Amino acid sequence: MESEREYELLRKNDALANALREARDELRLLSEAPNTYGTYLWRDVDDYAVVSVNGKKMRVVVSNKVDKATLIMGAEVILNQNLGLIEVSWPDGRG
Repeated sequence: MESEREYELLRKNDALANALREARDELRLLSEAPNTYGTYLWRDVDDYAVVSVNGKKMRVVVSNKVDKATLIMGAEVILNQNLGLIEVSWPDGRG
């Protein structure tokens, strides 16, 4: 009888721990600043690129995680909250 109760408590503890992890992950995602989309124009010196964001040209740093071969003129790019180029996205055709 005692071991059944212990087993049940351990099972509930695991379920609560999993729920807490999921809630933490969701909270982390929801608290991140929104990303900005832009258009890649050309490569600048070193690890920099020139992009257009809302019609405004900007010189931004390119993350080391970005495959430079995917940076082609007109590619849609994603900038983080520090305006660093973190990802190449592909246009969805909606302007």
